[in-house]
Amino acid sequence: MAPKPVLKQEEFDEAVKTNIEDFGMEAEEAVSSAVEEFELQGYSLEGIIKSSSGGNTDSHPVAVATRALSELASSAASDSSAAAAAADVQLQNLQLRAAALQQLFKGLAGEELQQALAVAAKEGSIAALLSAAKAVCGAEQQEQQQQLAAAAAALTEAAAWQDEEGKCRFVDMGLAADLLQLLQLLAATPAGLAAAPQAAAAAGAAAGALRAFATADDDRPPASKAFMHARLLAGKPNHALTVLLPVLQQLQQGPDRQVGPLVSVLAAIRQIAANDEICKSFAEAGGVASLQTLLAAATLEGPCELVRGSAAALRQLANSDAVKAQLAEAGALGTLMRAVRGYGSHPAVQEQLLGLLVALVLRMPDIAASAAEAGGVDVLTEVLSAAPAMAAAAKASAAAANGAANGSADKSAASATGSAEGDDDQEVASKVFGVGGSSNGSSSGAAVQRQACMALRNMVVRNPELRPGFLAAGAEELLRAVKVLFPAACKDVASAALRDLGLDNYN
Repeated sequence: MAPKPVLKQEEFDEAVKTNIEDFGMEAEEAVSSAVEEFELQGYSLEGIIKSSSGGNTDSHPVAVATRALSELASSAASDSSAAAAAADVQLQNLQLRAAALQQLFKGLAGEELQQALAVAAKEGSIAALLSAAKAVCGAEQQEQQQQLAAAAAALTEAAAWQDEEGKCRFVDMGLAADLLQLLQLLAATPAGLAAAPQAAAAAGAAAGALRAFATADDDRPPASKAFMHARLLAGKPNHALTVLLPVLQQLQQGPDRQVGPLVSVLAAIRQIAANDEICKSFAEAGGVASLQTLLAAATLEGPCELVRGSAAALRQLANSDAVKAQLAEAGALGTLMRAVRGYGSHPAVQEQLLGLLVALVLRMPDIAASAAEAGGVDVLTEVLSAAPAMAAAAKASAAAANGAANGSADKSAASATGSAEGDDDQEVASKVFGVGGSSNGSSSGAAVQRQACMALRNMVVRNPELRPGFLAAGAEELLRAVKVLFPAACKDVASAALRDLGLDNYN
C-alpha cells in the first residue's frame, strides 16, 4: 500500500478559512467539511490540529499548562540562592504544574490524543518538563527530579510514535542529547538503578524515546531517517550504546530486576545497533557479554519478556560476524538450544530465539557445526514437529475472530490451496501429522516455523556433512508438511531448505 500524502497544518487552516469566508459555514461545520474533504483525497490527518483556530494553540489546555510550567522552571533555575523554605515551595509548585500537564494526557486516545500530542510538540511541552527537571537540585529532591525527567521522556516517546516529522524535529532540537545526559545521570544513582524504582522508570522512559527516534514506523512520508538517527545516536559525540550499557548492567543486577525498564533498554539497543561498526563497538565494550548473561539468566528464571527482549537484541547484533564468533565461543549456542525447548509454549519468544540462531549460523560453517553439536538437529526437528498444533491454534484464533461463517470460508480456501500445493505434499502432511489443509495466516506459529526452516537451511547449505542427520530425523517429511500447513509464510523457505538438503524434488 502506498503511503498517504502528508498534509500540512497551513493547508488545513486555509481550507477551514475558505469554508468560513467563502461558503458562510459556522466554525464547527467548516472544520468537519475540511476533514471530510482531505480524507476523501487520501490525506493522513494525523498530527493536524483540527479546529477553526488552526495553528494558534494559545488557548489549548496543553499550551496553557506548558507555559505555566516553563515560566516556573525558568524562575526556579534563575533563583538558585533561594532559601530552603522558598526552594521547597518552588519544588512543590513545579511538581503540581508538571502533574497538571501530565494529567491532560491521561485517559486520552485516538483523535483526542493525537491533537494533544500535536499541541505538546508545537508548544514545547517536553522542553518544559526537562527544564523543570534540571531546575530541581539536591540529593533530597532526586526522586522528584527523576519523576519530571521520566514524564518528559515518556511524552517524547508518545509524541514520536508513528510521526516521522516529530522524530526529526526532536532530534534536530537536541532532545536526544538531553535524554542521553539524563541516562548518564540516572546511571550514577548512588543505590543503583536496580534498587531505585523511580530512577529505573525514568531510564526506561528515556530509552523508549531513543528507540522511537530510530524506528521507521510512519508509512506516510516516502522515506524515513530512522537509520540516519541510529547512526547519529551511536556515533560521536553521543555514543548512545555506551551510555545504555551501564544502565542495562545495573537494571539486570540482583533479585529485584526492573523488567519494564530492562525491556525498553533492550529495544533501544536493538534499534540503534543499525550496522556492523556499531555492533562491533558495542561488543568490544562488553555489551554482547552482558546480553548473553541476561539471556542465560532469563532462560532459567524468566520472565519470558526478558528472554524475548534479550534474544531480539542479540539477533540484531549477530548481523555482525564478529558478534557471532564471540557468542559461539562463549557458549551461547547451548543456552539458545535450552531456551528454544523451554519456551515452546511462547511462540513470540521462540520466534526471536530461532531468529538469533538463523543469524548465528548464516555464512558461518564452523558455528553451524557447533550448533549441531549443541543439539541443533533435534531441536529444529522438534520445532517443526510442533507445526500442526501451531496451525490448529492459528485456525482457532481466526475462527474466534471472524465467526463461524468466515471459519467455513477459510476451510474451503485452505482445501483449495492445499490442492494447488500438490498431492505429494498433502499426502506427506496427512501421513506425518494426521492432518490436511493449510493455514495462511501470519500467526506467531507461522513465524516460528519460518525461522526454523531458515535455521535448518543455513546450517546445511555450507555443511553437507550435517544433511544425513537431518534427513534421518525426518526433516524432509516435516518440511513438506510445514509447506502445506503454512504456505504463505513457509513455502519459499521450506522449499529452499529441501533443496539445500540435497533433494531434487524440493518444490
